[in-house]
Amino acid sequence: MTDYRRSEKTIKAFLENAKVVDIAKAAGLSRSTVYRLQKDADFQAVLTERRTALVQAATDEMRSYILKDVQILQSVIEDSDTPSGTKVYAVSTMLTQLASWIQITDFEQRLAAIENETKNADFRRF
Repeated sequence: MTDYRRSEKTIKAFLENAKVVDIAKAAGLSRSTVYRLQKDADFQAVLTERRTALVQAATDEMRSYILKDVQILQSVIEDSDTPSGTKVYAVSTMLTQLASWIQITDFEQRLAAIENETKNADFRRF
């Protein structure tokens, strides 16, 4: 019996498609197999792990461009030929993104602290 939980073709089909019929077609599976895999906890754990890795890779890629993007916006703001409305929009965009980055950084720091506390915690008393 084929272990679809380890099949890259099957995993890719689930990651790239939402509809059962599309997943089945992409993976070369029957719809009943797709339904079975949707209920399979081990397979869902693999999908969750892969989705998390994809999101992390995309996040890392976006972060690598942050400084460049800020520099571009700053050059738009400082350019004397840039219309005032465009400058205001650029400043607004920078401030909005800054607020988002601060929130994300704060969340990541809090999560790391919780993970660290949990790692070092003694749960025997519970």
